[in-house]
Amino acid sequence: MTVHWVVQSHPSRRELRERLLAGLPASTQVVETDFDPPNPWNGYKLCLKAAVESGCTHSVLIQDDAVVPRNLPPAVLKVIAVEPDVPVCLYLGMLPPQKGLALRAAKEGKRFVELHQSSFLPVVAVLWPTCKAAEFLSWAGATNVLRRRNGQVIEERSDDAMGGRWVRQTRQRVVATIPSLVEHPDDAPSTIARRPGGRTALFWHGTEWDAESAEWSS
Repeated sequence: MTVHWVVQSHPSRRELRERLLAGLPASTQVVETDFDPPNPWNGYKLCLKAAVESGCTHSVLIQDDAVVPRNLPPAVLKVIAVEPDVPVCLYLGMLPPQKGLALRAAKEGKRFVELHQSSFLPVVAVLWPTCKAAEFLSWAGATNVLRRRNGQVIEERSDDAMGGRWVRQTRQRVVATIPSLVEHPDDAPSTIARRPGGRTALFWHGTEWDAESAEWSS
């Protein structure tokens, strides 16, 4: 079991991402892109490519404006031991419909919540089995992914939305951890001009929490 760490980044966040990199392995790969207009989806595809080419069994793809608790890498190994074959969202925000599902799972004492098919996949931080990253990347390159309107191809820009479409169209099983192992402080504007607000984690114990201390079970 080997894990490759990839940070999806933008040049405007070089200073910001240093707080994230401080909590990740020294071997973490930074994939920096600057599309015009900004396009997180194109950047995410490059991160998936890096994951597939890493030669590791799994990869963690994480956004540059996230923060992590102590001992995240060993905690991720524990998560893989329980859910080795499906994408695992290490971050889960407060937006519906995931919020309701997660709250119910938490009340039942569960450490994972299955994210049923919805309009988006929270890709702030996702643990990818390499085979699933390869499936997603292959799907992303298919012509049937393109949307057309009045004869024109619509350029996709949202990585969350495209992740959700992949989950729905290919009937993927995806789970999220309870608590979240990654936080999105929402203190920087989105690269596609969305104002900060409403994107923090539903369950988060803080940067000083020892993530390795959690007991994981399905």
